Amino acid sequence: MINWFSSSFRVSALLTIVLLLGACERIFDKPETKLNIPRGVVASLNSVSATWEILDHIQSRNEYLNYSKILADSLEEELNIDIEILDSSYIDGDGIELKITFNNTSNALDRKLRNGIVIIYTDYNYREVGSSSNIEIQDGFEITSVNGNKMKIHGSIQSERTINGLEISSSELEVEDEKFESYLHLNLFCSWEKGESTPGLLGDQIKFGGNIEFDIDDSENALLNIDVPLQKNIEYGCSDFFHSGQFTFKSDEDQFLIDYDEFDNQACNNIVKVIRGGKEFEISIP
Repeated sequence: MINWFSSSFRVSALLTIVLLLGACERIFDKPETKLNIPRGVVASLNSVSATWEILDHIQSRNEYLNYSKILADSLEEELNIDIEILDSSYIDGDGIELKITFNNTSNALDRKLRNGIVIIYTDYNYREVGSSSNIEIQDGFEITSVNGNKMKIHGSIQSERTINGLEISSSELEVEDEKFESYLHLNLFCSWEKGESTPGLLGDQIKFGGNIEFDIDDSENALLNIDVPLQKNIEYGCSDFFHSGQFTFKSDEDQFLIDYDEFDNQACNNIVKVIRGGKEFEISIP
């Protein structure tokens, strides 16, 4: 009786272990094979946000009818950049134009490294309702995240000031790193929880709604839709990633949900939850 029980127990235990190992393998497949698109989508959103944020800061620091050399010098020191004023006045009717050169350095807004050239055109005071802006990101522009991931971005981003915030769109905007490449069509809206009426973005609390169309491998049916506003506090050391919010992503090949507040505490970390096919994963933002 004892031998029979021991044998049965061993078989049952072995079967249980095999089933558990099989289940773990299915749930925790390597990110390179199962989570490549979620990783790329999150990295793209993070890089585009970081590109827009520093340029919003530069534009919204100006409160006058011209863009002064004194302000440019102050921003150059604060952000470790070079600013060439191509057109300094709104009064002449053709707006302000700035050439911003990033020198692969970090700044007061976050710890990301930016390298390359961006041309900014604003038709009149950036913080006034009705003002519009165009950002031309030249070839070779690159952002390096705090985790060392390098993403190239080029194309243009447009914004228009409304009574409630900024409508943000894009033209021929492409992102690319070693594992992911896509064209993005932005249809976003940025609003402020704090700091909208003050110059600059530092110290502000912002949130994004809207959607982004992705063109991955010539697919025209990939859509990121923000279900819960993506929120961020702009402060050095804690604005590298969104603190909270959720979006869903659907394409012909994949469908998943990203939750930025994995631990329900709006922590300053780079961990997001991926929910796909009824299973949950945790991944680090590249």
